[in-house]
Parts: sequence; structure tokens; C-alpha cells
Amino acid sequence: MRQKNRVLTISNKFESYYLDPRNVLYVKADGNYCNIQLIDGDELKSIGFQRAEIARLINETLSPEFRRMFAEVGRQYIVNLDHIMFINPQSRTLAFDINSPGTCKKFTIEASVDSLRALRNVIEDINQPRVREAGNHARKPKNGGFTEYIDNRNNEINYNITDDEILILG
Repeated sequence: MRQKNRVLTISNKFESYYLDPRNVLYVKADGNYCNIQLIDGDELKSIGFQRAEIARLINETLSPEFRRMFAEVGRQYIVNLDHIMFINPQSRTLAFDINSPGTCKKFTIEASVDSLRALRNVIEDINQPRVREAGNHARKPKNGGFTEYIDNRNNEINYNITDDEILILG
């Protein structure tokens, strides 16, 4: 039996996918559809969801430990932070390590220079402990500078992300 909040469920009236989030490398927007690259090399093509809808499903259906594995990179990608091996903003390259014993397999995608710089900074911030100064309440842009605003109609937080920004989900 699958444990609740540990399976990414993507479902509509035509199709249903039940994915282990640890096996997802990235989600790539393709117009009104998405492609999902899995660590075993399989690709789920032309899924009838937009990238923003999959980001919403990640936030709504996964537990916090799994939500934090994912980040939106620009408008085109949602990436699994646990599989990132290499970031080079100058060459606009992001590579994922999917090594299994006896292999040296990787997947590479291209993203904007600014979004990759922001992603690199966020990963470095996550990996380095910080000491907070007492009394320092200055608000900084979160997760690489995305814009946060409150939708007063339903009191939900919405995020407006551009091609050059990233957003850590969860």
C-alpha cells in the first residue's frame, strides 16, 4: 500500500500517474502539456497538465520532506534538487546524476543564465548553516528573487516566477 503524501499523484479524467518523487529528475513544460523525465531514463511525454499545475500538485499532495526536493527553474522546469550534479550558468547547463552501480549516466538540460545562478545560490544557501543576527528583520526576496504576493480574494499566496528565477516548492 502506498503511503499518503509520499506519492506524487497526477490525475485527470483521461490519465492518472502515481510517481515516487525520488524517481523524478525534472518536469519540462511543453505548451499546455508537460514531459516528466524519470531517473531510470523513461520519459512520460505529453502529460495533459501544465507545469504550474504539477507544481501545485507537488505542494498539495506531497509531505514537506518531498516538496523540498523540488524547485521551479524559470517557467519551463521543475527540477529535483537531490539529483543535481552540475550547474554551469555560463554554458546554461544543468546536469542530473542518475548513477547506478556500474554506470555513469546523466541527463542535461538548458536554462537561462540568471535562473541557474539563482539555483546555484539557493543550493549553496541550503547546504551552509546560517547564523541569524538578533533584531535583523529585513525581508529578502525568497529563493532567488521570485515575487510573492497575496491574492486578497481567497487569501492564498501566489508566486509570479519569470524565466530567470527559481522557486523552491514546499
